[in-house]
Amino acid sequence: MSTALLIIDMQNDFVWPGAPMETPGAVDIIPAVSSVRAFFDAKEWPVIHTRYIGDPWVHRLRDQVPWVETVLPPTRACVPGQRRSFDGIGDVAVEAIIDELAPKEDELVIDKVFYSAFSETSLHEELQKRGITSLAIVGIQTECCVDDTARYAVHLGYDVTLVSDGTAAGVPENQDWALRNFDANYGTVVDSVGLMKSLNSANMLDPND
Repeated sequence: MSTALLIIDMQNDFVWPGAPMETPGAVDIIPAVSSVRAFFDAKEWPVIHTRYIGDPWVHRLRDQVPWVETVLPPTRACVPGQRRSFDGIGDVAVEAIIDELAPKEDELVIDKVFYSAFSETSLHEELQKRGITSLAIVGIQTECCVDDTARYAVHLGYDVTLVSDGTAAGVPENQDWALRNFDANYGTVVDSVGLMKSLNSANMLDPND
């Protein structure tokens, strides 16, 4: 099978209420993301996580992009070495993927400092080594890191599917727009149940899998 699951930035400093880069709806998508991840695990298909790492390169954007302030001191959102507590969740590494989706030993983790998970990372090379030709993408933020990664993947020749109930936008009203635009111009958008059904059907028809 040549499809991998790409889980974008499901990190403590993005997901939990009160997080400095809290993504509205992030908590709500955890069940769908978990379900799709379990499906891929059961099939023994690749699961890849990305983490946004707060980096000094964004400082040049601080006058144009408001969220950059959260990466700077004293907040240091997603900066390794920083720890934070949330309601009911105490003292966690801010850049770490949430415990509910913690990477397993055989799951690749790609760290990035730009929006796209392909920009200045080894993701494309890792996918090529694994013979991956298509991606199912879940995670946050739909109109930013998810969209930028998905478009970049299309430009590199991958078939890309975004999972509607497995993604959440930084600005909630942008969710539907981002998904409609991607569906119209770049790839496919389905919900988690539809994704698993389509992958099962494709798998049954593939004599080489």
